[in-house]
Amino acid sequence: MLAADPDIVIVGDPAHVARLGEDANLSQLRAGQEGRILVAPMGAHIWANRTVEQPLTVLWAASHFHPGLFPEAELIATVRDFCKSFFGTELDDGQIRTILGGRV
Repeated sequence: MLAADPDIVIVGDPAHVARLGEDANLSQLRAGQEGRILVAPMGAHIWANRTVEQPLTVLWAASHFHPGLFPEAELIATVRDFCKSFFGTELDDGQIRTILGGRV
């Protein structure tokens, strides 16, 4: 990871953001220095894990990597449709933003 020096790092737990900043080596990563450490969303499960929500993880990441190609409105609509189709649950925008960690 140090050799790659990624532009963006995705972690599965908010506590990992602080841990990256505290680590003498990892704190040197460009992603951390530029505030581009993203915490994967959590719906029924943590999206960073293998879960039925995994396709949403890819779209969520794409919306951060290329927001012009994957706009916020499409992400929210896709999450809404997915939750209705797979969980039988209708979510409003506020609930979806909570799942996405308010980082849409």
